[in-house]
Amino acid sequence: MFSLKNINQFLALNAHRTLALMLLSLHAFLIWDEADINLSHAIFLCHYGLFLMWQPIWRSAEKLSVPSAIVFFAFALVAFYFVNWWITALWLAILLGLLGGRIFAEEARPNRIIHILAASYLLAMLLLWVVPKLLGASADLEAATFTITYLMPLLPIAILFLSTHGVKTSQLPILDFFYTLIITLIAIIMILASYTIGSQNQVNYIEVMFITIFAIALSLIALSFFWKPSARFSGIELMMSRYLSSVGMPFEKWVRNISNLGEIELNANDFLQGAMQEMSMLPWVSGVSWVADESQGEIGDQSENNTNFNFKDLNMTLHSRWQISPALYVHVKLLTQILGEFYEAKRREETLRQNAYMQAFYESGSRLTHDIKNILQSVGTLVTAAQQTKDQDSGELLLLIRRQLPILNQRIAATLDKLKAPGVEKK
Repeated sequence: MFSLKNINQFLALNAHRTLALMLLSLHAFLIWDEADINLSHAIFLCHYGLFLMWQPIWRSAEKLSVPSAIVFFAFALVAFYFVNWWITALWLAILLGLLGGRIFAEEARPNRIIHILAASYLLAMLLLWVVPKLLGASADLEAATFTITYLMPLLPIAILFLSTHGVKTSQLPILDFFYTLIITLIAIIMILASYTIGSQNQVNYIEVMFITIFAIALSLIALSFFWKPSARFSGIELMMSRYLSSVGMPFEKWVRNISNLGEIELNANDFLQGAMQEMSMLPWVSGVSWVADESQGEIGDQSENNTNFNFKDLNMTLHSRWQISPALYVHVKLLTQILGEFYEAKRREETLRQNAYMQAFYESGSRLTHDIKNILQSVGTLVTAAQQTKDQDSGELLLLIRRQLPILNQRIAATLDKLKAPGVEKK
């Protein structure tokens, strides 16, 4: 009895053979007589089932979500009832992109050879069979019909007898999304350019194919020339790397807003509240909750996809609309560290202000205490003198009191001025 785990392991170890069977079923669909449409649709559904067994996006043991299952079912339904050469051309472009992304990502040479053979087959069938059907120029390639029909399947058949290297059943196949997207777009541009040139100019399809291929080749050469930086130009690579490194987040703008917020807000808790408001305004964030040393709060809505970020005394939980990728996690972690540094700086500023206030208060209190002490000593001296003065010396005592009272009055008035509110005190 075969268990689900054994079936998954078998499919992972024989993914290249599943790929070969998928290409053979695709070949049967492409060359089949269009008059027998029911059998043609049945062959395409067989090919689509093999594609689902081979596809490098989801693990075979992974449970599909409802939206993914709806997408798969909807595509199969559209392909069954509305399949034509345009949909076929788009499908071949997508397959070519998936295989092209595997070519640049594979490290083992046998695996790369397998995907090169598969991509070569798809490219040849796209240019020599599907695009001529779109243009109605199949007669221009009548001499190559035998080769396309009977010799092109040798490429998928060769894949059946090749062996792979370094297959791990527990991991997804390596797929470079950037190269996959670029190759898919190039294939679509090739299809549309060939159709446009062939429709506008009544020329042989072979000429159309050469014009399209050489135009795309020259465009890629020009792109490679501008890709690398030079003395006068920074290069497209640098600009694209700068854009992609932001991972969909305006890094410079976010940091600038945080810096402006740090200049406006004096209180650390108010600054943290404003910074979390800036974080919640990112398009893929549904809500933010945080706990700091002296502050806590929550903005937005909670979601199932939440990620925790910690930096010193700042603990932040980010609720996103979808599960964030590892690259985005590293990026948000960097933003959290920047936010934490600003928050710690604000707290240090508050501590310094408090210490400066307490020091000024202590110094003012010390000066006032010293002044009051001197006044009391002067009053005490006068009282002592009054107690020790005899009746015959009362005139001298009265003269002494008259001299000292204005001085004491001035000193008491100056002390009372110092005790007034700081707002009216002269700086």
